[in-house]
Amino acid sequence: MSQNKRMLQLDGLRAVAFIMVTLGHAGIEVPLVSLGMAGVGIFFVLSGMLITGILLDTRDQILDASGSRCFALRQFYIRRFLRLAPLLYSVLGLCVLTKLQPVASTWPWHFCYLSNIYQYLNGWNGWGSNLWTLAIEEQYYLMWPWIVLFAPKRWVVRCLILGVVAAPVFRFLMSALELSTSGDFRMGDPNLLPVAQFDCLSLGGLLAASQRGLVHPAPSRLARLLGIGGLVCWIVLRTIPGAGYFVETAQAAVWLFLVHCCAVGIPGRVGSLLASKPMVYLGQISYGAYVLQGFVGGWWQWLLYTCPLPGYRVFARLHLSEAIYTSNWFSMVVWLLGNLVLAVLFWHAVELPFNNLKRHFPYMAAKAQK
Repeated sequence: MSQNKRMLQLDGLRAVAFIMVTLGHAGIEVPLVSLGMAGVGIFFVLSGMLITGILLDTRDQILDASGSRCFALRQFYIRRFLRLAPLLYSVLGLCVLTKLQPVASTWPWHFCYLSNIYQYLNGWNGWGSNLWTLAIEEQYYLMWPWIVLFAPKRWVVRCLILGVVAAPVFRFLMSALELSTSGDFRMGDPNLLPVAQFDCLSLGGLLAASQRGLVHPAPSRLARLLGIGGLVCWIVLRTIPGAGYFVETAQAAVWLFLVHCCAVGIPGRVGSLLASKPMVYLGQISYGAYVLQGFVGGWWQWLLYTCPLPGYRVFARLHLSEAIYTSNWFSMVVWLLGNLVLAVLFWHAVELPFNNLKRHFPYMAAKAQK
């Protein structure tokens, strides 16, 4: 199967993860798994694999061409900024303009990618609460490129293994610490802190390291072992009281198996569906769709009651019953369609133009590439 076909399937997997998150945000759940957290877990594993793979390949190219690691590090951060920041900052600006609370008052936290810390200290805060995952992703970028580009490769692998182990232990210890405290003191959700998500990110990184021969066994065998082992642990641990924080790592191992299957290419109808144009396009706009999803409901309320020409007046003149446009099902339709429409608009107007600028920032200087 061609490399292009496999990359298309990874975009399709992004679409699947986004659909899972959307269903979770809509309150739809299935037995044994939280769809929202499962979608986030897939995103993190996929991100860990792709980012670690890019950094490992860049490191090898630099060494072969006598390039500069510091230059590559700078280019990495510029490219990440162009990929993620323009959309986020545009959305935050729109929130401030429409005075969407609480984002209009807390935007500096989100601007500095500290949404997860704010929510850890203050609790879940309504519109924009989904930005905690983006904050963790950026905090991961602050540390991981330095390790991959500058540390010995054996340390890179050890750090990945340490991350897989540290995450469930950290979640368990934080939970135990909260239970041991008394009075009014309450700690936030440990999942909001970066260490708590290192298992997903590190498992993705281990897959990338295995693909480049740094980890044994080979990628297919590693994915099967972790996937089967994770599924078994997932089922067993669910029957053990207090083992929930370890279940999440077992789930991450299963997500790794799914990511690997798409990376090598899934045959048949499933693979064709993942590589289909609608799924690939949804995967491409999934970052914007995910970020915007946390705000569409708030903007709908703004359009309905607060904007210069409130929607309820327009609907009244159209003789539309208030029971319709204030109903839950109508709001759900607006939320879903509005999310996709805005994601498409932001993709073409903001994300794609800035993404195209990345070609001006290669990981190696022109002299080193010759």
